[in-house]
Amino acid sequence: MYIFKANCCNKTAKDQELAAKNQELAAKDHELKSALDRIDVLEREKEDSASASNFDGPIPQVSLATLVSVTNNFAADSLLGEGAFGRVYGANLPGPHVAIKKLSAESKQGPAEFKSELDSLSKFRHPNIISILSYAEEGDERCLVYEFMPNGSVRDRLSRKKDTPPLTWSQRHRIAADVARGMHYVQTAFPDHVLFHLDLKTDNILLDEHFNAKVSDFGLVRAAQHLHDKSYLRTQNVQGTAAYMCPEFLIEGRMTTKTDVYSFGMILLEIMTAAKPGPRLKNEMRKAVKNQAINGMLDSALNPTEAESQSVRELVTLALECLDDESDDRPSFGCLLATLDP
Repeated sequence: MYIFKANCCNKTAKDQELAAKNQELAAKDHELKSALDRIDVLEREKEDSASASNFDGPIPQVSLATLVSVTNNFAADSLLGEGAFGRVYGANLPGPHVAIKKLSAESKQGPAEFKSELDSLSKFRHPNIISILSYAEEGDERCLVYEFMPNGSVRDRLSRKKDTPPLTWSQRHRIAADVARGMHYVQTAFPDHVLFHLDLKTDNILLDEHFNAKVSDFGLVRAAQHLHDKSYLRTQNVQGTAAYMCPEFLIEGRMTTKTDVYSFGMILLEIMTAAKPGPRLKNEMRKAVKNQAINGMLDSALNPTEAESQSVRELVTLALECLDDESDDRPSFGCLLATLDP
């Protein structure tokens, strides 16, 4: 009897020990599988990053016939909008809904600018920069295929296009932070050179389904190597939208790391007021600050709380710093981001 009991106890102890070992092995198995999965993800990301390092491989080319087919020959009912570079159409390719920018024959974006935008966007991997999915180029016909942004441009939202509801203060503040984050990335992503967007405006800030903002339209992008805060690059071919241009670029063609900061300052004023951008808006806001009459300048759709009013005043101050006539006195995108998204 006692021997039987002892054997039973021994057997139970061995079973428990075996079960514990099995659990330990299963845990190690799970840990190993998770590690292998992580390695696989990292390898895929590494391959994606490597493939995005040049123009020739990363962005797939599709036939123009495919884009003609999915837009019903670029029919009017597919049209999403129209800008200086051409028209944008919505379509369904195999997979996601997309936006197709068809460049017009009269577009400022010629073959060089087209390649420049492809080259730039192929290198960008950032949640606040628009993603380019593919392109088509046949003869003089050129199209770019982007991720679809269902809430349109910030300009559309400010103008209440199609009777859309007004942006809340929280949404406007987040848009400002998103744009600063995206532009900080654009200026710092490459250690050997800095990029200039040169056409930063509310038409080119697009909103996804959650109202996250993404910077788009890199057709005028320029690059400069070894450019420091105090140095500049000069061009005789000044392009962009005059209302958003800083004085030194508009008049002299001088580009610095603060050129796009000036445009961002104008965007901030536009986000708060929904008014037409340009020198007049800047001067009127300066006068309103001096007379403590900022609320009279705000978008009538805004009714800020006391806490939001403080945030509005801070953003106005930031905007006017960005719009300083002296480029050296404007903040950097890094400083702006630290203030907007501490």
